[in-house]
Amino acid sequence: MKRRGVYQKLLILIAVFILPCTAMAKIGMNVNEWQGPDYDSQGIRAGDFIIIPEIKFGIDHNESSSIYSDSHDKPSDMKIVMTPGMDVHSDWSAHSMGIDAKLKSGIHTSESDKHYLDGHVYLNSRIDTSEHSLLTGKAGFKRMHEARGASDVFDQWDKPALYNRTSGDLSYHHGIGRASITTATGIVRLDCRGVDGKTTNPGLRDRNMYNIDARLAYDMQLDVNPFMTTRYERRRYAQRKAMRDADIFRIGIGTGFSLSEKSSIETWAGHIHRNYDDLTNISGFYYGMSLLWAPTLLTSFQAKAQTSIKETAVNDSPGIEAIDAWARTDHRLTKNLLAGININYNNNSYKNADINDEYLNFGTRLTYLWNRNFSMDTGHTYRKRDSNIGARQYSENRFDININGQF
Repeated sequence: MKRRGVYQKLLILIAVFILPCTAMAKIGMNVNEWQGPDYDSQGIRAGDFIIIPEIKFGIDHNESSSIYSDSHDKPSDMKIVMTPGMDVHSDWSAHSMGIDAKLKSGIHTSESDKHYLDGHVYLNSRIDTSEHSLLTGKAGFKRMHEARGASDVFDQWDKPALYNRTSGDLSYHHGIGRASITTATGIVRLDCRGVDGKTTNPGLRDRNMYNIDARLAYDMQLDVNPFMTTRYERRRYAQRKAMRDADIFRIGIGTGFSLSEKSSIETWAGHIHRNYDDLTNISGFYYGMSLLWAPTLLTSFQAKAQTSIKETAVNDSPGIEAIDAWARTDHRLTKNLLAGININYNNNSYKNADINDEYLNFGTRLTYLWNRNFSMDTGHTYRKRDSNIGARQYSENRFDININGQF
């Protein structure tokens, strides 16, 4: 697409440099993430643990302009979403342990074949081995679905494609004066169940991913924090005919620093190389920048822009050369009324495949806090995909309203 280069430069410029000048709350925290002492749930104490049950009930209405979007054969659709969950964490002076569990059901009022049930359960722990060292671990299971219109969903799928994700991670962090080193390793298993739970084309995406990471950082004066990262990843697909087994190497450098007491920036750049057993190798530089700005205790602004190489299941393509940029502003109108605006841009160029997609999302949200236990929010999202393949294009408007409980 001829517009690609112009859009990429414009969106990155807007997300990282221009929007902040027109729009930070606690540094490192979005206004929307801190409700205040009058509205934070206290949870239920059980010995040395705190249990926070939660439930969310919502109605989501979608109006689409294309059969390729989530509402594939109707111009509009409505679904009822219910999300019960529970967070359990320890309240120890040292070390920690916790469980995070959640279910999310989507019931479509007009198309029963699009119902879905997602969920996850994660166990996490931290062992403080010394004053400057800690060991963390996390393991869990996640069931998810991909709706029609997702970047890697096949054209013929007319129902949500299901997949399971099982993962485990272990990391160790050690500080030596101003310097610190972090090492980590992990494993992820993806089991793509396909449409109706059958192992059809989606089965070609089943894979195991193993990774080893290291990060070396140094805290300099004036809040400057340079760092270097490395990562090795091995991907093994369950079906040999997928022909996507690969070794991935990545190395990068970056730095974080504060512009003032109200703003912080992190920048990074590096090189990534994917070495495939059967496909053409793909490599290139990646770079990015993130920003957090809090002009007042009532307003926060966040932005991030980066390039990367993503995994894909498209035949003969070794990867997606992607550009992602987003920006978000939140403001506390009153003590218990919050408003937010966000914009997202994504450009996916499939290497060795004649596919180039551009996504643009724009959303607004209004949140009202009743008390410590209940809140309500409503929002609107406009989503659009432009593509050099006409059948992949769509646009849609989503409206939702939710009641949230946390006890």
